[in-house]
Amino acid sequence: MVRRYMLLAVIFLFLCVNVTLAQTSGLTVPSYWQNQRGSILHLNGMDAAGHVVGQYTNKAQGYPCQATYPLVGWIYDNGITFTVAWVNDTESCNSLTSWTGHYNNGAITTQWLLVNNSSGVITKGEDIFGPCSEADASKSKPKSPNSK
Repeated sequence: MVRRYMLLAVIFLFLCVNVTLAQTSGLTVPSYWQNQRGSILHLNGMDAAGHVVGQYTNKAQGYPCQATYPLVGWIYDNGITFTVAWVNDTESCNSLTSWTGHYNNGAITTQWLLVNNSSGVITKGEDIFGPCSEADASKSKPKSPNSK
């Protein structure tokens, strides 16, 4: 019985620290974000050290791998970085994309690098993510072929 209460206390403490860190940066986790191309960033977990996990749904027209992929990254103060390996249960685009940027004035502004392992080409670009609801995230449409 004591172990059960200890476990509950540890879980409660972890959740309190997790929420405090997420709110300190201004980014709340879990949350949904949509970029100017219609792609969706879903941050769905963060530990006490700022390590985040989630999913990225590519909806950018003109790019392959139009599906949802796991992401990993970090949030530190207002800085954020995350990476997507374009591999899931159904396909592989043999590439990686990493975004790095900051949260400011209600938006996540990033620069990204896409590494194509097949061709060796590295493409770069910028994305600005604004907050969106889960419902909006599920019905959004691709908007432009310029970035992931």
